Amino acid sequence: MYKALAILVASACVAAAQAVNLDIHGMVPGFYQTVTINHGSGNVNVYSGAQSVSIDGAPDVPLYCVDLDHNNQNGFSYGATVNPVGVLANAAQIANLFSNSFADVTDADTAAAFQLVLWDVVVDGGDGMAAGTFTASGLSGGVASKVSLYAATLNTGGPDSYNLTVYVPTSHGANGNNYQALIGAEGVPEPATFLVLGAAAILARKRKKA
Repeated sequence: MYKALAILVASACVAAAQAVNLDIHGMVPGFYQTVTINHGSGNVNVYSGAQSVSIDGAPDVPLYCVDLDHNNQNGFSYGATVNPVGVLANAAQIANLFSNSFADVTDADTAAAFQLVLWDVVVDGGDGMAAGTFTASGLSGGVASKVSLYAATLNTGGPDSYNLTVYVPTSHGANGNNYQALIGAEGVPEPATFLVLGAAAILARKRKKA
């Protein structure tokens, strides 16, 4: 599901300085749907969309699953290490997906579609909902149309810049089947914003000198 060796190396490097705790508070209301997927062991119904997660006790943020080999549920709390998107398979396509489509996620259909395409990229490199190890079936028209739209730009850089963070669990529970790796996105300020901030800092220094 993700690059095991890269994750081990990354985790070893950042565990001490960038270990966090994730508290799972279910799905983000209005930003998920129940869908039917197959990940190599038969059809299952799952929630597809944004999970509501508190990182180190901070207010909840929406994170997306990049790990279909494990389970998550409301009430789970687990440790994770902070990693760049490069620890995931097909990282360039994942970055393109966020750059092109993340800003379009505004409701249940778009959130479900975004998660489905993300799963397909991580597992199969974005070969579509009907091919490969990961498949999805019986999608509503609204979700299916957004899946097609988002998948069409996986190999093209988009207009929006995000800092992508992958949270990799430090363990998967007593039975080894819980606690998912998740990904989150934070917008990168536009250059003009940096200019304004820089000008403000210069003015502040001048005032102190005066």
